[in-house]
Amino acid sequence: MVATTIVCIFELDMGAQPFAQGLLLGRDRELAAIDDLLGAVAAGGGRICLIRGPAGIGKTALLSETRARARARGIATLQAAGTRLERDYAFGVVRALFDEVMRDAGRRGALLQGAAALAAPALGLKAQAAEPADGLSDPASAAMHGLYWLTANLAESGPLLLAVDDAHWLDVMSLRFVLYLARRVHDLPILLLVTARPEVIEDQRELVEALSALPQAASVEPAALAEPDVQQLVALQGLPHAASEFVSACARVSGGNPYLLGELLDGLKAEGATGSAIDATRVHGVTPAGVVSWVASRLASLGAEPQALAGALAVLGAGERLAEAALLSALDPGRFARALDALIAAHIVTAEPPHDFAHPLVHTAVYEGMPRGTRSHLHARAASLLGAREAPAALVATQLLAAPPGGEAWAIRTLRAAAREATAAGAPESAVRYLERALLESPAREERGRLLLELGQAQLRAGPLDGIERIREALALHDDRRERAEIWLHLARALYWMGDGAAAGTACETGLAEAPVDDDDLTLELYGWQLIATPQEWEPPLRVRERIQVLQSAATPGRTRSERMVLAQLAYLEADRGVLSHELVRRLAARALAGGALLTESAGEMGPYSGACVALFVTGDLEAALAAVGEAIRRSRDRGSPLELAWFSMFSGQCNFSRGALSDALADLDGARDQIGAGYPRNRVYRALCLLERGDIDGAHDALPARDALDPQVHSGVHLCMLYGWGQVRAAQGRLPEALELLLACEPLVRASHTPNPAASEPWRSEAAVLAARLGQRERARSLAQEDLRLAEAFGAPSAIGRALRAAGLIEQSAAGIELLSAALDALAGSEFHLLRAYALTDHGAALRRAGHKRDALDPLRAAL
Repeated sequence: MVATTIVCIFELDMGAQPFAQGLLLGRDRELAAIDDLLGAVAAGGGRICLIRGPAGIGKTALLSETRARARARGIATLQAAGTRLERDYAFGVVRALFDEVMRDAGRRGALLQGAAALAAPALGLKAQAAEPADGLSDPASAAMHGLYWLTANLAESGPLLLAVDDAHWLDVMSLRFVLYLARRVHDLPILLLVTARPEVIEDQRELVEALSALPQAASVEPAALAEPDVQQLVALQGLPHAASEFVSACARVSGGNPYLLGELLDGLKAEGATGSAIDATRVHGVTPAGVVSWVASRLASLGAEPQALAGALAVLGAGERLAEAALLSALDPGRFARALDALIAAHIVTAEPPHDFAHPLVHTAVYEGMPRGTRSHLHARAASLLGAREAPAALVATQLLAAPPGGEAWAIRTLRAAAREATAAGAPESAVRYLERALLESPAREERGRLLLELGQAQLRAGPLDGIERIREALALHDDRRERAEIWLHLARALYWMGDGAAAGTACETGLAEAPVDDDDLTLELYGWQLIATPQEWEPPLRVRERIQVLQSAATPGRTRSERMVLAQLAYLEADRGVLSHELVRRLAARALAGGALLTESAGEMGPYSGACVALFVTGDLEAALAAVGEAIRRSRDRGSPLELAWFSMFSGQCNFSRGALSDALADLDGARDQIGAGYPRNRVYRALCLLERGDIDGAHDALPARDALDPQVHSGVHLCMLYGWGQVRAAQGRLPEALELLLACEPLVRASHTPNPAASEPWRSEAAVLAARLGQRERARSLAQEDLRLAEAFGAPSAIGRALRAAGLIEQSAAGIELLSAALDALAGSEFHLLRAYALTDHGAALRRAGHKRDALDPLRAAL
């Protein structure tokens, strides 16, 4: 049986309203649309509905009625509310939303099975063991992936309504999850009902607009009440005989907004209005802003204790925090109860628990009506109170953001803890704000250095370029040699990921000079990153050369993470250089992988692991490369990392292409494209090559990235791959001179990057040799083929040798050519590069046939087929 789920009323205007029984007047069209959506979801379909309108227009009434109708269908509900004061509380609304089901330990364990376990950091259920490694770590994607599967697991239990109020005040990460879920709603029987005000603050505007732009999203926009509906609401407010002039005046002043109309009528009745035609003249002098200001007037008339409680509720966010509000307002139980009763009687807060403000406009009026100094003082006291009650660090931190700095050590600890949680949950923007606020507490020199380092790392993850400068500032505040060497390592990683390899290499060199002589792992890690950043200058410094030599000559897997990382980088760089034999490089890569240990410790930093996979491919061990990349794909999928999943899927596609498994290759390449769109030019090139092998020349041409889209800063290996792809397509189109020119343009890229090994890049030189021969340029063709064969034999990978011999055999049109093609087949015997071997067999058979050896040609041609 298909479980049905109604997920999410993300409401921008929640809270009880006056004369609630009349707020659905004139909403027959909206309610009919909602009924249709509920019916579709009950039948197993996924739906989205966006309700938009200004504050007070009645979105809350539609929310409440939808919840009632959902419950009547047997649909369970969960709900939470965004608040203006907690927009920096990353995943705060998501945590509140799932809080009820997460409290039950038994149910929690069942719901967080499989990929849903990735939601735990976002829900604040477990601490991250260590901060993500610098680089392309993507805990935000993991959190979204996990939260989606948590929602899917909830759907297995039956229909569900997730209601989230005040979405225009949602923290960015909660709103991103709404959009993430909305884009996948068709995969689950879900109604995603989101309400929004037309005006949205800058950080959230793009996300809300993206949600409304989804093609499957139905739109509902409650209109202003017509005058007959206004008349009925006036009657419900105790003025059943109101004059038409009075009703018209109320409709004009309120703009047909139900909430403003209710507040207007409350104020007029308090002044003695009876709804007469004469009272209509009193209405004309009122403005909508004036209606809202009556809230402040009502509050002022209640006395000091209700005002104190209202201020405490406004600072804390009301709702479930009544106990804290009592402490913050310094009211004993009796006075607290009387103050709460007064606020309920004045329609400031709702009569029903948890006693929220009657409307977000009321909350705003109370909060902004307090003097700024009083507000800041209350926030500081609230932070201290919540901290003492062991509230979540991020919740305390949101109070500290609005409080003045007090030089408190506990505040720094809390803000740092909140920043770590935010980073682990994939919300570096929140981490930046927490750490910037911590710096205002005037920490001591050493503490300030640690804060600056953490701030720099958070800024780099969030996007601002000044993260590197913060790390440099941290470096200036540390005197300990080991700590400075570690900071140089952080700086090197940051510089590398920002694209400045030379500066990263220099940072590693400086770190190596400062690292303690007895800290082998730190020196190895610094050297490993120096290898990554400046491969052309990879000769190790004297102090680590002996360790590297021992590591290279050993036969056992790497013992530590640093050893495995360096082995992986050595394997990758030696594969590019082609000086060591392919067998030695293969063993380096296998020792780096260490039976899966490198993969296990590579979460957030997959560079070394991917380097080891590439090295296996270059040596010709496709089986081992595919096994290693398959494990990485499973791990990336489980972690919910689209960047990692896309890269490893693309690389799997490249391996399968070389095996001749074109359907598998296309599936891999399309999977990578699904994760990151049109990114990764290499992915597009290999997709084009697959289509060429299937005879789809036009499709291959369309699949390639446009030549004018080439970024001059792009990595030389990617540039070379794109030139090769364009050259192959041009050759297939019969545009041979242009194809040859494109392939020959690869040579300066190879020289500049110091990666001469032909097994380590696309076979541009051998293909250029064959094209030059076809164009009558035989001397150039022979020169290219001979150079390709020389470099291939130096490395020894059978695939590269076989490819070079095949090119040489195609250039020669005599018995020498047949002999070279036969040698190519000998080199490729047992090779896993089946596509290349199929071509070599075909070429050998064709050459034999042309030479008149038709009987001899049959065996290679059959084998090729």
